[in-house]
Amino acid sequence: MLNQNPFDPRWMRLASESWLLGTESALVIWLRLSRLAMQPDAEAEQEWQRMVSEKAEAAALLGVRSMTGAYGLNGLDVARGGVRQYRKAVRANRRRLTRKA
Repeated sequence: MLNQNPFDPRWMRLASESWLLGTESALVIWLRLSRLAMQPDAEAEQEWQRMVSEKAEAAALLGVRSMTGAYGLNGLDVARGGVRQYRKAVRANRRRLTRKA
């Protein structure tokens, strides 16, 4: 059985990865919104469309991978798999948005 102790290193790692996801996500939101506010043009429209499609795709992928056991069979593994998936996408967006800036 999985250790539910909140001080277990695996849970602490999940907590820190989740915190990083939140921090990186906030930065990406700020980068996107500031860019959209500064240049409301065709590129901004593409960015809006990208944001919406990414969210739908990520949610669908998370659901499929969680239900098929691709991330594992216990709550900790599923949570860590989901956080890793989202961090990868957020990190790619951060790199893309800061490279253009």
